[in-house]
Amino acid sequence: MPGEDPNPADGWPSVNHNKFYLFSRTTGSATATVPVDNVVVQSSANMTSWDRLRSWNDALTVADNPALYGAYAAYFARQVEAQADPSKQVSDVLMDTQAGRAKAYFFPRATTDVIVNILSTVDNPVDGKPACHGNDPGYGTTDGRTVIRVAMHGITRPEVAQKLWELDDAGCYVDIVYRDLDASGTTVEQILNTPTRYGGVALHKLDDAAGGTHTATHTKYLLVEGTYKGLKNQKIVFTGSHPYTKSALIGNDEALLKWDDSTDLGHPTASVYDAYRENFRTQRAVSDAQNTQPQP
Repeated sequence: MPGEDPNPADGWPSVNHNKFYLFSRTTGSATATVPVDNVVVQSSANMTSWDRLRSWNDALTVADNPALYGAYAAYFARQVEAQADPSKQVSDVLMDTQAGRAKAYFFPRATTDVIVNILSTVDNPVDGKPACHGNDPGYGTTDGRTVIRVAMHGITRPEVAQKLWELDDAGCYVDIVYRDLDASGTTVEQILNTPTRYGGVALHKLDDAAGGTHTATHTKYLLVEGTYKGLKNQKIVFTGSHPYTKSALIGNDEALLKWDDSTDLGHPTASVYDAYRENFRTQRAVSDAQNTQPQP
């Protein structure tokens, strides 16, 4: 792994937490006969029975994208080199790569929080409108406010929680399905449960700890529908292996994949974003159903 453990004595070793697959060429298309080149499959799932049977996961496939494939392949090569020679491990893997509608981010990061940086561009004003406002009908809420949806295995970084709270307070609608926050009474839970001018962040716990038929969210995605970088009517997916935990930021090997599914004349549909939004709504409904039933 290229990531250097920032504190080897703390009992929390850095790990290769990635879950991606690269194919220089594959016939894994709908017909299984047409070759496709330069394929990246970014997933949230481990190769375990629990991931397959009890947890919610996703995988985003980007094909025929040489720049994205090349970025992932270069990152993989650095992992191989650093595994063989620990002197090549670094605390900052600065390999962000824009590749058309896709963008890849790699970890660890010692100096900047990529998620906070992303969230900090959501409330950039649009056409003189207040933050989080100004979208056309069909984007965000019925009154044109930006919606932020997060389906996240773990949130323990107070800085991320604070930014999500600030966005809700600014007028965004922030909706979160989660498995774990910091333990009860800690900073992250306090921040996300603090009321805002618009009511507060919506929280839905989806965990299989109760046993039985319960399931857990293991996805790590962020969906932005509305304002982003000063533009309205955006539909953007951020997904990958990266949970909002300290170890995922400063210690682990992780990958985060952005897919800009905003529509234009050459791209009239947002099928990727819409599929993730439907997945989020399904997870949220399962969470709400699990938490209204008597616990064993």
